[in-house]
Amino acid sequence: MSHWQDFLQQQGARFAADGGASFPAIDAQAPYLCDLGNTALVHIKGAEAAKFLQGQVTCDLRELSPTQWLPGAQCNLKGRVIASFAVAQTEPEALLLRTSHDLADTFITGLTKYAVFSKVTLSPAEDWQALGVCGAGAEQALADTLGLAFAESERLVVTQELIALKHDTDQIELWLKQEASQAQWLTLREAFTPAATGQWQLGLINAGRADVTTATSELFTPQDLNYPEIGAVSFKKGCYTGQEVVARLHYKGKLKKHLYPIEFCAAALPEAGSDLTDSDGKKRGQLVQWAARQDRLYRGLAVLPDEDGDELYIGDPPEQAKRLDLPYAIKNSHN
Repeated sequence: MSHWQDFLQQQGARFAADGGASFPAIDAQAPYLCDLGNTALVHIKGAEAAKFLQGQVTCDLRELSPTQWLPGAQCNLKGRVIASFAVAQTEPEALLLRTSHDLADTFITGLTKYAVFSKVTLSPAEDWQALGVCGAGAEQALADTLGLAFAESERLVVTQELIALKHDTDQIELWLKQEASQAQWLTLREAFTPAATGQWQLGLINAGRADVTTATSELFTPQDLNYPEIGAVSFKKGCYTGQEVVARLHYKGKLKKHLYPIEFCAAALPEAGSDLTDSDGKKRGQLVQWAARQDRLYRGLAVLPDEDGDELYIGDPPEQAKRLDLPYAIKNSHN
């Protein structure tokens, strides 16, 4: 167990197999403070760090700035997503990237074989810790406790001790320098209530933003996961691994399925990647991720046909699942 986990355990945390944490009963009136131990941070350093990553991933690294971070994906040659990530430029020759904890080694290993041709090094960022604050009033509470405020249209704030990535007003990701993380956690507790990692994941699900883990790695294209809709794919940046397939789907493909929120009850939870079926047991889609909303009631994201009036079922024994609306529009301008 790491020093950080020892500290959180003293704060009442219990840990899940994926590294996420849970805490005792929470005050639903307060914004939440979540440990993101189910994620890992990666350093990409060198004079050609941004140029190197530009040729490997779906997002356009030229859009990074001191006030903007980017979501993105690493694909295989077939255009399937190996890993999803968020990336920020922390110094002129350094990037910091967050991905799923169980895919960090795969991500580093996969890119390192190409990095030998560039002046770049990739390594685990063990000197950083990821947290999330979310819920009504989260942005104002962050300003009140840490004095950290976002200017209009600003989505990234970088200081000596932390990096803040704004997903929306009520959901902000924090990457903290390890030596300051415990003190900042205690300061944040003045305005936030410690909550399970699933509370953060629930916010992402409600926003229609899917993360890829080992269970779903190489199952979906970026279009399946709505990555073009959330700014994680650029169709103007040029070549990267899997780009030909992703571009063909965009310009010539007839996309008939996308990511949608679902809600379901379950006594035994299905695994990520599990099938959703119709009443006859025919496969209609796949579960990407889920989070608990309340006892036995779950909210998830699933790749489903765009036009499908069939009832949906998930789990064993099958439980009915309800498709929900996305908070953004699907762009089908090239279909």
